Amino acid sequence: MFNILISANPTAWETDDVMRMELDRFKEYSDGPEAKSISPDHFGLVSLEGIPTLLMYERGTESVNADIVRYGYLHDINPAGKMLEFQFDERGRFQRAVVDEFSDRLGLGRFEQNRTHWAVKSGDIPDGMRAKLLPLQTASMLPTSPRIAPFISYAHEDGDAARRLFANLKKVGATPWLDSENLLGGQDWDLTIRDAIRSSTHVLALISKNSVNKKGFVQKELRHALEILDEFPPNQIFVIPIRLDESMPVHERLRRLHQIDLFPDYPLGFERILTSLGIASVPPKTASLEAYERVASFARKAGGLELKEDQARRWGDRWLRRYDFELFSTFERIFRFAKAPTGLALHARAAALWAEEWLATSLHAKFGEFLKAFEIARNSRGMSINEAKHWAMARVAQ
Repeated sequence: MFNILISANPTAWETDDVMRMELDRFKEYSDGPEAKSISPDHFGLVSLEGIPTLLMYERGTESVNADIVRYGYLHDINPAGKMLEFQFDERGRFQRAVVDEFSDRLGLGRFEQNRTHWAVKSGDIPDGMRAKLLPLQTASMLPTSPRIAPFISYAHEDGDAARRLFANLKKVGATPWLDSENLLGGQDWDLTIRDAIRSSTHVLALISKNSVNKKGFVQKELRHALEILDEFPPNQIFVIPIRLDESMPVHERLRRLHQIDLFPDYPLGFERILTSLGIASVPPKTASLEAYERVASFARKAGGLELKEDQARRWGDRWLRRYDFELFSTFERIFRFAKAPTGLALHARAAALWAEEWLATSLHAKFGEFLKAFEIARNSRGMSINEAKHWAMARVAQ
């Protein structure tokens, strides 16, 4: 099982103190027999404290971290009147686009992401998604980017091109708005679209033979976008004309704006769109993220700690909080010695603890000298493992 908590409150998850969720929203969108058996009493709530949890914001929430999904574990869950109060032990973060990519496997529906609630899901968070988890130290080093939420205006006949652009923008961390993806049943579509244009950071106007010759709502969208453009400083980008073929915009104002062609070279055109939006096409894989993957891999694999996926990632996160990654090769070397029958012959967990204790001393740079002294003590002096360990440590400490 795992928890997904979604809130429309833009500061709901921006605290290290008590967090809250409405009691009457508890278990909405939950699935599976285990979730059905959980009640909001002490015993039921305690069972939710040891399972992975995602904290998210509703789509469209004006939060500085709206595109961040927190990963961790709940603790101290208690009823408090009409609310459930709890605290959260954060272990890492996902970009929202990663959660969107795995939404089907998470059982996270599109409409569900537009409602404040607490869902208890069956199954587990996919390994492929976990592999994209940013540890806290990496997430904290990422530059805080402004929210990029472009509105996509298009003719119905160009729906395939609009959906392709929508999907590609989501992959690079943007939050695009497309009527076929974001309109909910029962909403006033005219009013909702006007509000979406008003709250967007940009309008991407798809120009084609279908749109320039089409009367109706697509022209109305463009007129509304151009009205809002008048409110912007002259050098600020808001409306971006994007051509799907050789057609030219009908609106005089659009013709005065520099156009981007998505034909005949779509990748090049998409790169230019991203440049206009002010975002990078592919976030670089940072050294810290690579470090996290290597440490977690050691904790999982045979010959290492052989931990389960969740445990390995928690162990790796803790290790990198305490030590510089540059020390990890030294740690592995000490661990192998501590675990080897010809070394200290410790089991894996004890070997890891002993290696960490060694790193915490001022002697970690002298481990090579320790090994030589230990071999002399064992082979030439006939000492026991414990005696040899203490004798060798005394030698290198001199």
